[in-house]
Amino acid sequence: RHYRGVFQPKPNSPCVRWGWYSDGVALLWNADKFRTVSRCQSPTTTTTTMTTTTTSEATTSSTGTTTNSDDAMPGKESTPLQHCDPWIEIGAFSNNDDDLPVQNQVYVIVPLQIIPSSSSSSSIRDNIVVVATTHLKAKEGTENERIRTSQALELRRKVENVANELRTLGWEDVSIILLGDWNAEPEDASVRSILERRGNGGLEMDNDVGIGIKGLN
Repeated sequence: RHYRGVFQPKPNSPCVRWGWYSDGVALLWNADKFRTVSRCQSPTTTTTTMTTTTTSEATTSSTGTTTNSDDAMPGKESTPLQHCDPWIEIGAFSNNDDDLPVQNQVYVIVPLQIIPSSSSSSSIRDNIVVVATTHLKAKEGTENERIRTSQALELRRKVENVANELRTLGWEDVSIILLGDWNAEPEDASVRSILERRGNGGLEMDNDVGIGIKGLN
């Protein structure tokens, strides 16, 4: 088994000032179970993707054709890459509210296609999981919770935009998984912004969302 992943450091990590590596967030996946996709790929194409991690997933065959190890499955011939970038969204949260301080928290969003086994039905090839991870603003207090709520709402918007774009490309079975350290309790506004959606009668619980919360220490 082998894992691949993405690391996004904080733009201004306090660790660096003390001579250490920057902290941030990382997302790792089992490359035997999941593969990255690209915006030029749909369930009906054989386009594969390259990696933007520190080591390349792409290899060069004896004919000089670039292929992708993610697409190498037993009994399946590797297909040429079309040089489409992998769909990986990373960055720091924006500061759209002038009353909020500059934010130093980051996120990673990666759509991952489930790799079907030999016994899986053909429909599983259309299964995409949009996985996102983050570490929201730390410490208690009204101001910090306000920042966390802004960050949680922004993350939810971003992953929902990715999921909607995938559906327009033809991916029918799209799920969302949000991971991370929320630095909040289930009843806090930041968590509620993930668990709730706005319906016709106002805010209501989103039954499609499941989440585990790491509380404040």
